[in-house]
Amino acid sequence: AFIFSWVVNRISILRIRKRVSESKEIYDIMQHTLDLNDNYVLRLDLRERCAYNLHGQMLPESGIGYENSLQYIHPEDRQAYHNFLISLSRGQVRTAECVFRWDASGEHHAGKWRYMHDQGVAEYIEGQKLPTNIFCTLTDQTERIIQEREEQELTDKYRKTFEQSLVGLAFYDKDGYLLTANQKMREILKFQSEDDPYYYETSR
Repeated sequence: AFIFSWVVNRISILRIRKRVSESKEIYDIMQHTLDLNDNYVLRLDLRERCAYNLHGQMLPESGIGYENSLQYIHPEDRQAYHNFLISLSRGQVRTAECVFRWDASGEHHAGKWRYMHDQGVAEYIEGQKLPTNIFCTLTDQTERIIQEREEQELTDKYRKTFEQSLVGLAFYDKDGYLLTANQKMREILKFQSEDDPYYYETSR
């Protein structure tokens, strides 16, 4: 009887620790989000198929149903968002991430797209195989993504200008090793291949 009581007590302790650990994981993610700017926290009730604001006012105060929420997501991103929710709601993963464009103009549907990074955590009730809620922390990454795209476009523009120049151009590092040469320079030097080792492995 003593051993049986000890085993039951031990199992109970382990279960409590597990629940505390899971709760702390959700809390840590949510707290991290609340400490940043331009962030939202949502609760997706899988039984009601409805989402509610926990922090910030991204959604209507009364919440929003799943089908209706898709109208706020860019058509090109809806499948990725659907896959993100499926992986969490069916218990395939405990956490998942997704980036999608959200129409910040609300019910006007004016196409004011914001890039949202969504980190989801599934919440389970003990004894159930499928989660009951998904807690989502969303970060607005619009400015960063736009800046990265502008920088990439500028880089591509200069790379194209460099490559198509009628003048032979080449760049070397501080030790005199060739970093890159444009098409004209490769023709002048009679490169045997795009990465001719004779030129790339020999310093000036």
